[in-house]
Amino acid sequence: MRIVLSGFEPFGGRAVNRSATAAERLAERWPGELELVTLPVRFATLPEAIERVAVTTPDFWLMLGEASSASGLRLESTAANEISARIPDNDGAQPQGHPIAPGGKVLQTALSIDALVRELTKLEVPVERSDDAGRFACNAAYYLALAKLGANRVLFVHVPDDATKLSGEQVLRGLFGVLEFVFPRAPAST
Repeated sequence: MRIVLSGFEPFGGRAVNRSATAAERLAERWPGELELVTLPVRFATLPEAIERVAVTTPDFWLMLGEASSASGLRLESTAANEISARIPDNDGAQPQGHPIAPGGKVLQTALSIDALVRELTKLEVPVERSDDAGRFACNAAYYLALAKLGANRVLFVHVPDDATKLSGEQVLRGLFGVLEFVFPRAPAST
């Protein structure tokens, strides 16, 4: 089983992106192997970065991004085929109303977001469902990954950009819960 875990490089003048930090911590603590990838916040090179992962056909790709408006883990159900950047990317590009790729308006994960919200709530992790991944790099990456790998093999989770909203331990507990939901452990044999 091959699982890819990705976060993003810092952007907007910040030195750290909490999604990359969360991905690194999860990869260190997860009992199985996770392939760690850091995605660019650069619209010109993002499609190539997604393609490099997609051609290796992972069994599952857990994508992480950070959102200033998130107060808990935000599970994204949908990616829109549009870039409308609220701020410039790391190359200074700020496209408005541009399609990401030829094709439909939206793509959705096939994972049950509502069931996953219930499971993470049991773990006492603040969590919310979202049907809009934004129109910045997170949304673009999610759309491209869903288009390349299919709805059963990709999930995007936004983490709050501020640790006062959700601690690193809460983020880690929630991300463990996500992976355990997607890959339930086999019952112990007797």
